[in-house]
Amino acid sequence: MTSTEVTTLIGLDTGVYDVTTSSGTYHVIDLDRQSATRYGALGHEWTEHSSPDGVPDTEPFFFTRLSDAAVGRRMYLFNKGGYLDSDYWRLTSEIQRIAPHQWDFDALEETWSLTSAQMSELLGVDTMTYAMWHLTDVPVEHRRQVEVLEAITFLLERRVKAVSIAQSLRRPLPAFSDRSLLEMARAGEFHLLAAAVRSLPRDN
Repeated sequence: MTSTEVTTLIGLDTGVYDVTTSSGTYHVIDLDRQSATRYGALGHEWTEHSSPDGVPDTEPFFFTRLSDAAVGRRMYLFNKGGYLDSDYWRLTSEIQRIAPHQWDFDALEETWSLTSAQMSELLGVDTMTYAMWHLTDVPVEHRRQVEVLEAITFLLERRVKAVSIAQSLRRPLPAFSDRSLLEMARAGEFHLLAAAVRSLPRDN
């Protein structure tokens, strides 16, 4: 275990953590937003979801509380629903590792083929603020956009060959009024990106 890893989220109420389980699935747990973005392992998915490609749930699961979030245990995530609600809770496989989430903006810029100035514009902040995120943390009010971009990048890398990603991001999509993924992201339409990526022809 590295010095940055922790053994439990119990007792913590702030921060963003990567929780990796024995199935190979991992979750980005945002304690401030009380959200969990799940990245499925191949062949392992929630019963109520279909994720045959191990793609992320780009719409996060919002929880009111979590329990048993510790290495060696199976984590429960509970939402505001009742027991008859099929999405009332989620249970993970046994947790193998918990570590603070690392925001890799250099990788995002490289994959999206954008400069720092262009990425800051995409995220709706000035270049100085964006530069600070490299050194500190992403403020809660901006995490939604960054977390979606990370998930979309993950999805792109599993659907499109690396050499084709930049072109795919800029390709007009007939099903989305001939707009590209990059245009939709610049317009703040992050909720459309997952469906748009899945409309791309697979070459990976």
